[in-house]
Amino acid sequence: MPNFTKSIVKAITENKLAYSLGAVAATYSFVTFVRLGPQSSFIRRLFDLNEVFPITAHCEPGYENVREVFQQNLQEGLELGSSFCAYVDGKCVVEIYGGYHDKERTKQYDTSSLQLVFSSGKTIMSVLVAHLVDKGLIDLNKSVADYWPEFAQNGKKKVLVKELLAHRGGVGWLDTPYQITSDDLEDLDVTAKKIAQQPHNYDGRPIHDYHALTRDWYVNELVRRVTGKSAGQIWREDINPKLGTEIYVGLPQELYPRVAMLQPYPALRTLVRLLLPSWLHGQPFPKALHQIIRRRGKGLFGLNFRIPGLSSSVVDPSKAANNYKFMKGEGPSYATVTNAKSMAKLGAAMLNGSLDGFDLISISETYNKVYEEMDLQEDMSMGIKMPFTACGFNVVKDTSVPDPDMDECERVGQYRADGERWHGWGGLGGSMIYWNVNQNISIGYAESQLGLVLVGETRSVRLCDAVYKCATALKSKAN
Repeated sequence: MPNFTKSIVKAITENKLAYSLGAVAATYSFVTFVRLGPQSSFIRRLFDLNEVFPITAHCEPGYENVREVFQQNLQEGLELGSSFCAYVDGKCVVEIYGGYHDKERTKQYDTSSLQLVFSSGKTIMSVLVAHLVDKGLIDLNKSVADYWPEFAQNGKKKVLVKELLAHRGGVGWLDTPYQITSDDLEDLDVTAKKIAQQPHNYDGRPIHDYHALTRDWYVNELVRRVTGKSAGQIWREDINPKLGTEIYVGLPQELYPRVAMLQPYPALRTLVRLLLPSWLHGQPFPKALHQIIRRRGKGLFGLNFRIPGLSSSVVDPSKAANNYKFMKGEGPSYATVTNAKSMAKLGAAMLNGSLDGFDLISISETYNKVYEEMDLQEDMSMGIKMPFTACGFNVVKDTSVPDPDMDECERVGQYRADGERWHGWGGLGGSMIYWNVNQNISIGYAESQLGLVLVGETRSVRLCDAVYKCATALKSKAN
């Protein structure tokens, strides 16, 4: 060590005050770092310098606080770009777009931005099934094989439509000969022939094992059998033009530039949350992810879908998901592309039966059918109990649901209070579509920055909470 450096070290170590101040500064810097959001600037946070983010917002009177919460998510570095929308009593009361469309921060995340929403697409598919139930084309209590005879192969003859939708159809993973590639999805007849041959995962028993990728390949074929069209065709040709939504199952090439690329959750922050005590960084490693990693369930870790020439990663799903081939084929369970407003509008249509002149549900009895709760089972891959309805909607009716992560990432949101009932689901990384049947509230949330969660977390909890509080306060004042 050079003499000059030795002199500096000696001066610092012999000066206890300087040493103590240095230790405090180092500790403060470290704690600041581990508490950073994935999009935070360390220097800005260290010196408490706020970054200005572009935001476009429409908030009806009484809902202004939702914009402030949205801005808080951006300021804390939790977002790169996202959109949030809420309907109350069939009216759009909140519509917000903010942050940046691209990681280079050259373009604002705005009304033109589209987003891959992973498993939020399952709720979108379930809404389509509810519409077909209403039209008398699907009976949830019939077997899948009644509509698709080839499905009966290898122990699947007795699987009911509602069992498939509620993740107990016995096809949560595909054995090697029947696994799907992006090329297979170019021809849905090829896909249907392959997956029909898959043996039942549990010898015909209706065991709950989350069908992460596979559920809606099967449901899509069911839709094709009763309508003659795929889910993607129905959204593009029949529903989007009438309802004014942008829901794409099988993304047209010309729309790909509008998709905001997903940003992975930083690997270093994942290690921090996994290895360091939660009191230090404030964000415990989600309990459900611990269970999933430990159990390594085939429905979540099996190679059910491959893009030839592209490696996939459980740690960083954005590597595959940002590729156009991932979105090109019809993978409703994991590759639906949309925006927050379309999801919120879909929820509002479910709540009110119709919206903007489009009839989604016209027979009141349909609600009894699609909201029938299945018996509660522990999921084989996640080790948690997730209540679902016969149409595949998650049920939120007390403070223990909808997801296992939320109470570990943030306090239990008021919107999940006892006596309130929500239906919907969310997607890997944070996207969400839910509607409240008590208060007639529907919400949609889409984001490009992935969170380390399965369904919902700090960002969406805050936003849902804010909308719920504003809506109930206004209704209370009106009464």
